[in-house]
Amino acid sequence: MRKSGWRERLRNGVRMGVIVGGILLAKGCCCMDFNFESDDSSGCGVSDYGDGGDHGWGGGYSGSGGTVGDASRPDADAQVDGPPIDAGSCEQDAGPGPTGWTPYPWSCGCVLFTPDSPDATLLPSPIDWEPCAASLPGSIVCERMTRQTELGPFELGAGVAASVDVTTGATLLQLVRAFVDVPVNHAVVAEADGVVRTSLLLPEDATCRIEAQALSEGHSLFRMIGGLTTGNTLGSEQGFVAGKVEDGAPSDSGRWPLTTSQADRWSISRIWIVRLGDAVTVTSWGAATNHWESPTLENKTWINAVPVEGELLLEVDLGPERQLWTWNAKAGLRALRGATGLTSAALLGTDGVHMAWAEREIVPAPDGGKQAAALMRGWFTVDAAELSTQAERVRRQTGALGGAAYRVGCGMAARTIPLSSSARSDLVLTRLDDGVFWVLDASADGAPLLSWERVVGVTCEDIYVEVATEEGLELMRIRLDSLGTGEPPT
Repeated sequence: MRKSGWRERLRNGVRMGVIVGGILLAKGCCCMDFNFESDDSSGCGVSDYGDGGDHGWGGGYSGSGGTVGDASRPDADAQVDGPPIDAGSCEQDAGPGPTGWTPYPWSCGCVLFTPDSPDATLLPSPIDWEPCAASLPGSIVCERMTRQTELGPFELGAGVAASVDVTTGATLLQLVRAFVDVPVNHAVVAEADGVVRTSLLLPEDATCRIEAQALSEGHSLFRMIGGLTTGNTLGSEQGFVAGKVEDGAPSDSGRWPLTTSQADRWSISRIWIVRLGDAVTVTSWGAATNHWESPTLENKTWINAVPVEGELLLEVDLGPERQLWTWNAKAGLRALRGATGLTSAALLGTDGVHMAWAEREIVPAPDGGKQAAALMRGWFTVDAAELSTQAERVRRQTGALGGAAYRVGCGMAARTIPLSSSARSDLVLTRLDDGVFWVLDASADGAPLLSWERVVGVTCEDIYVEVATEEGLELMRIRLDSLGTGEPPT
């Protein structure tokens, strides 16, 4: 891959707005989290392919929009599992709520509140930053999000998501503030250095919790866990609330029984809402039925499913190998990488311009015969032949094929690496152009806790990371230009 072509396409991508790790901003959209990993993370808009009224989607989905693609395909007809759960009319259970906020029932035991208008006086306080308390090497510039507003201190919910506003270029963050001294949680989408765009308010006495899950292309999806009781902290219901950020209130929601200890994960694109559980199910925004459900694969496990506009990228665990697959409404399910005689392929991340993933390789002499993994790169594509032609090895990957996937943004790929010697994780950032990389170490056992837990996103200026410290889970950002020269590739 010629560096001149690489840089030219990078510049083109930035002009389209592709600057944040895991973002797709082509064609006027802004997506994050097109990455494959086993944590709860993950993007989004009303379909361009149709319109329609409100519908019920399987177990309680509702919204407006239309179906997408070729519904005549035999693998596109599956209905969403589970009996419908009707939220009913629950306003009487909501109480009056704060002035200027309207009840939005997800269930009769779980009523959210949405602001009546985008008036800044109604919305929670903006995100603020302060210097990191943790000791980092050299001249690294690090800031952490302050966990304090006019309502007092709050704990940060896991699963922060990020995207970018294609109109203003502002980095957007989706997160949940669980306040310590007042009985309320605020689920917000806010500019990293500006105003809160929208918020959902959840009283602490509700029988549910809300979790940040996906933010992309101007849309936001929060995961919901319901049926919480003193004796059942795992819950008995699961689902989501979602909508356009600029609308200030959800347009789509869904609710299903929760029958296992692990709730389903959700991702979104401009066209699809994707549910990942034992199977992968796909629907368009506001659709009445599921558009596609993945086939049952004997001895195979779906690891992740990430939509990129009309395409769906999938990672499947074959036990012991992994493969990358892709699906769309016209071509159906097909192999992408690691499925046709190639070695195991996994941990894919993309921002819609660049792709980064890992493949198994054999270490040459003097350590010949040992298995390792290589970081690979390519331009975004869902064509296996094209990817095979353009794929290039970047360097020997730090860490194995398991764990967190790559977050990709502005020509960089980042992931966290669990340590074999402790429960802590390092942070590794690689420049895809030349393979130069940086490692930020976790603190040693016995030292004050500093563990790089999860990469949220990468912009051309900063990397955003969830970090475990002695003070709890924190959101930190590090200036890329303060990292120094880095290490050469291996």
